[in-house]
Amino acid sequence: MIDIIVLIFLGAILAVVLLFFTIYSFGFFSTYNSAPFVRIPKNILPKIIELLDIKDNSVVYDLGCGDGRVILECHKHNQEAQYIGIEKSTMPYIFARIKTRKIDKIKILRGDFFKKDLAQATHLFLYLLPKTMDELLPKLEKELASGTKLVSFNFSFSKKHLEEIIEFLNPKQKRSGLLYLYRF
Repeated sequence: MIDIIVLIFLGAILAVVLLFFTIYSFGFFSTYNSAPFVRIPKNILPKIIELLDIKDNSVVYDLGCGDGRVILECHKHNQEAQYIGIEKSTMPYIFARIKTRKIDKIKILRGDFFKKDLAQATHLFLYLLPKTMDELLPKLEKELASGTKLVSFNFSFSKKHLEEIIEFLNPKQKRSGLLYLYRF
């Protein structure tokens, strides 16, 4: 009888811990309306790198860098450039820091990219919701140097001239993603 009571008690404790962890994790992963953490599909990474056209003296920013997947791939392509990822959410930030900890050319910053100076950027990558992109546009137009390249995945600015758009198809010929190229 005592064994059953102990098992019920341990089960209840486990359920409470799992519930707490789920609620706590949701808060850790949220980004306050900027964008949820969603990984970029691997098959799209080479085209992102191609569109960015990173040079040795480039300074590449990934705003809302998540776990650092994009800047890590960019670094594999060009190890001389500088890479800066900015992430607001705790868990993706921690993952990005762990994954990039041994790479001197990559910095992962925790915080709100609206409050960071982006003037050094020669290239930017975004995977943000349309509302956030439109809110960010005045800051980008003010801070970015002429000629700065920006590649966005799946979402575009509503009031910025688009240089190029690339559509990705999955094996069933359904759209699996869009890349937008902008120049400032």
